[in-house]
Amino acid sequence: MRLLLLLLLLTSLACQKKPQKVFSSEASRQIVLPPKLPELSNADSLRLLFDSLHLSPLREKVAQMMIDSGFYFVKTIPHLMNDDYWFRYHPFNRDSLVELRHNERYFREDANLDGTTSHLLLFRHQNLACIATDRLSGDHYSHEEVTIADWDKDIQDDIFTYHTYNVQSVPVTYFRVSIAKLDRQNKKFRSVFGTELDSYDCAMGVERGLRIKTRYRFINPQRIQLTARYYSFPCGETSIIGEVDWETSFKSLRLDSTKISYRNWNPKAYYFEKEK
Repeated sequence: MRLLLLLLLLTSLACQKKPQKVFSSEASRQIVLPPKLPELSNADSLRLLFDSLHLSPLREKVAQMMIDSGFYFVKTIPHLMNDDYWFRYHPFNRDSLVELRHNERYFREDANLDGTTSHLLLFRHQNLACIATDRLSGDHYSHEEVTIADWDKDIQDDIFTYHTYNVQSVPVTYFRVSIAKLDRQNKKFRSVFGTELDSYDCAMGVERGLRIKTRYRFINPQRIQLTARYYSFPCGETSIIGEVDWETSFKSLRLDSTKISYRNWNPKAYYFEKEK
C-alpha cells in the first residue's frame, strides 16, 4: 500500500508543467538608468586633482594632511603644492623636512587674521610617517627664512631661522636668528636659542638713532657668549612717510659701548637661559 502511494506521488509531480517566464514587450523597451552619482566633496575633488597631477608620494602625503587639517582653502592647495616659494624640501639628517608657507590674510577662512605663517613637517623616508611638526610665525610682510645646519656638532641637524622685522609706523628694523632642535619625544621642534643680530631705530623726531649689533659664539655646547655693540648715528633726511636713508646714515656710526653676556643651557627648560 505504501509503495502504491509513493508511485502515485511521483507520477503527479512528473505531470506538473514547469512555469514559463513571460517577457512583455513593454518591459523589453525599458531602459535601465545608472544610479545617480553622489556629489563629490571638496576633499574628494582635490584627491582626484592630485591623482591627475602625478605628484610624488611625499607631496601627496602633505596634501592629505592639508585636507585633513581643514586649515587651508581647498582651491589654494594646488597652487601651494606646485610653487617652489610656498612648498620647499630641506634634507634633514636622513629624512625630509617640508616647509609649507601660507599667508593667513589670503589662505585662512577667517579673513580677520593678518600675517605670514610656515608649517614645518618632518617625514621619515622609509614609510613617509610624520615625525614632527612645528609652526613659524613671520610678520605682515615676509616669512622666516629656514636653513638646516648642525650647530653643536652632534651629527644631528638643527633648524636655523632668520627673519627681518620691519616696523611700518616708524623706521625700526630687527634682524633675528633662532635655533630649534628636534624633540622626538614630543614630536616637535623646540627653540633653544634666539637673539637679534642687528637692529636699528630712528624713531620720528630723534636726531641720533640707535644701532645694536650682536655676535654670539658657543664656548661649549652648554654655554654661549654674546657680544653686543651699541652705536649711535645721525638719522639723516627722512621722506614724507618717515623712511630713512640707512646707507647714508650708517656712514657716521659711532661706537658708544659694548656689553658681554652669557647664556647657559637649562636641560629642564630645554633652553639657553640668560645668566643672572
